[in-house]
Amino acid sequence: MGVTVSMSEDTYQLPIHTPLGTFTATYTNRGLAKIVFPSFRPPLLTDLQLCPSKIKKWHRITKRAIHTILNGIAPREVPPLDLSPGSTFECKVWKYLLKIPPGRTISYGALAKAVTGSFKYARAVARACKKNPIPLVIPCHRVIYSNGTLGGYAPGKKWKRLLLQRESKIPS
Repeated sequence: MGVTVSMSEDTYQLPIHTPLGTFTATYTNRGLAKIVFPSFRPPLLTDLQLCPSKIKKWHRITKRAIHTILNGIAPREVPPLDLSPGSTFECKVWKYLLKIPPGRTISYGALAKAVTGSFKYARAVARACKKNPIPLVIPCHRVIYSNGTLGGYAPGKKWKRLLLQRESKIPS
């Protein structure tokens, strides 16, 4: 999976229609920059025909990836990711999350230990997860409390539970 960390001015917002609603993918000239869940969908969308060819290609890849992820399976391919809004620490957390496969979870403390070498940064890791601009692709829904409870999820706990259920990690 390619991860691009850079700034870009042009943005393109395109819909991804799924059985669970319409997600919105935002792209920059560097890659996928944001995924917005159905209930938070912005009103302005870009006409796909007006997008550069690389954006169209990335959007095809993103649509396949989102449908695969919503079925609880890791996508074989994701587009380049533009993580430029994130700090160095946040990008480190987000890149580590890309290594966690469907059906596996990690606690905030264990993630902090993996990223920083210390459990004491669990709250900073939780903040980085909350600021994740590309949920689903960067699977912050797989981060839970050390006692096994779900914890938060920016798009909502309902989505976190649904995604983990689809990955067969928690009972219906």
